Amino acid sequence: MPHLAAVRGSALRRVRLGPLQVDGHSMIVRNTRLTDFDRWREIRLRDREFIEPYWTTSALTWDQRHTRTWWIREYLRLRWAWARGRALPLSIVIDGEFAGQCALNPIDPHHRSAELGIWMDSRSARHAVGSLAGALTVDYAFTTLGLHRVTAPTCVDNRPARLATSRSGMRLEATMVRALSVGGHPRDHELWAVTTDQMPPGGWVAGLIAAGVRAERPETNRSGRRRRSRTRSPQRSAPTNPPDTLSASARDTSPTPDTEPREPGAIPVGERDAVTMGARDAVRWSVAVFAVGLRFLLGTLARGVISAVRRGGGDALPDRIDGVDTDNQPISLHKRPIRGRLHRGASPDGYDVLAVGQPIGWLELVPTGPNASLAMGFRPQHASSSAAAALALLIATAFEDFGVERVEVRIDTDHPHLSALAAAAGLRREGVLTGARREPDGRFLDVELWAVTRAEEGARTGRAQAHPKR
Repeated sequence: MPHLAAVRGSALRRVRLGPLQVDGHSMIVRNTRLTDFDRWREIRLRDREFIEPYWTTSALTWDQRHTRTWWIREYLRLRWAWARGRALPLSIVIDGEFAGQCALNPIDPHHRSAELGIWMDSRSARHAVGSLAGALTVDYAFTTLGLHRVTAPTCVDNRPARLATSRSGMRLEATMVRALSVGGHPRDHELWAVTTDQMPPGGWVAGLIAAGVRAERPETNRSGRRRRSRTRSPQRSAPTNPPDTLSASARDTSPTPDTEPREPGAIPVGERDAVTMGARDAVRWSVAVFAVGLRFLLGTLARGVISAVRRGGGDALPDRIDGVDTDNQPISLHKRPIRGRLHRGASPDGYDVLAVGQPIGWLELVPTGPNASLAMGFRPQHASSSAAAALALLIATAFEDFGVERVEVRIDTDHPHLSALAAAAGLRREGVLTGARREPDGRFLDVELWAVTRAEEGARTGRAQAHPKR
């Protein structure tokens, strides 16, 4: 497996996957460019009925989310993530024409995992093009980037995406209740995943072709160079099936800088775009990027200041939470400094848990929008009703104080006492995630996914009552 540095190295900067010949047409997957905007907007406005029901909920209208300003803002946002090795936005190109997007976003270098998202032009979403684009990307992720695991959360109602993920070799690991808000409502999502040890000989593209998908790699001549195929642009017909959207929660896969490998004598990609656009268009794009970038920077700074003020001014979890367990014994949670167990870059709230005045473990919670992630540590001898009551207290406080809709926790499969605590606190086991946690010694461990929603918590009876003290 490549070293972890590969995730942050040049492998993320110059990406051109393929070509593949699919039904007489040439398909490649490459870095997204700013100049893809016109085709991107045209396709997504035309295919709104297919894409919007499974796209991330927003307060903006569909038209407002497809302006030049929005495109540039997302470009800058993901360019920053791309520069840090946290995202890889790509475009699907058929016969030289933009036809959709395929992205690894986010990428977690620590656990060597990434989330795959794909959407396709409905007029090109045939002959397993989406599956082949995903397979090219997964092959690249496992071989060149050195990732171990790729996931694709898919809305349970998105039948084409579910078929595409299954066909591409991914396995269903969990069904996450109300995990993501798409199309204006929280919806259940299936979590599909694949790891390197499940990779077929020759990679996923070779596996799809062996399974009967009609695609092939271009022939090569005696000099080793690929023969150029003379294919006509595909005749676009009205869509008969919705496009493959593998990840309904797909983060908007914005463009990345135009950086592709150069062949001897070839014009650099950036120069080709400049020639294509013309000087006037190039100046217009430059001015627009500068203006939007300045607003993006100022907005980011303002949000950071507001967030800090809110957390410092009391818009955070209580410093202390008191309650009783099922045996009517007193329990309390005392806020303490964070040791960084959870998501790096987030702002978790951590608590020492005391039962009858004696420490029995710790809890940490990271509210991230409508959802929250939880971590906990209790020794087997302390995994009692008091520990379960403390866990329930923190979850109830998160629902009441933050308006969180869902709380989830990942538990190593070799910690059954923590799984028992989660069940006692009212959480539900949604599945087992293969190789989702990477240990310091390089081992990949399976984890159980447990979760509870606000609706489920409200329906529970006999819940311990929280008495927060700030």
